[in-house]
Amino acid sequence: MNVAELDELPMYFCCENLDDRDWRGAVLRGAVFEGVSMCDTRLAHADLSGAEFYLCMGAGEVFRNATLCDARFLGGRFEGVSFAGADLRNAAFCKDELDNYVILCGADFTDALLDGAVFDGAVYNAATRFPPGFEPELRGFVRMSLL
Repeated sequence: MNVAELDELPMYFCCENLDDRDWRGAVLRGAVFEGVSMCDTRLAHADLSGAEFYLCMGAGEVFRNATLCDARFLGGRFEGVSFAGADLRNAAFCKDELDNYVILCGADFTDALLDGAVFDGAVYNAATRFPPGFEPELRGFVRMSLL
């Protein structure tokens, strides 16, 4: 499925395997992803403003340079996912209603815009990369070794 076909798709994806899709530059504002696998899905330069990711999992270059302003990540596993260069202003990474954390161990936030982003319920480890001067625990992250 290519980006042109996205106009015909519903903006709600539930329990789907979206692995290895090439949706670079797609406009998916306000889309809801619930229980979705996004391993090696390419969403570089995609607009996912206001999107919601509930108990999803991903790996690889998924969100590199994507726009994720006001997006919500509730529970889920995004270990090793690249958010490098992504616009995450006012995004929220929170536990879901069952108290599942958003696992971001090994994720890359290099050069990401994190102004106003909330990380209450997000987990990181020594392999997680942040912009210079970013202090994860002061922003709500929990270090994996502390759980």
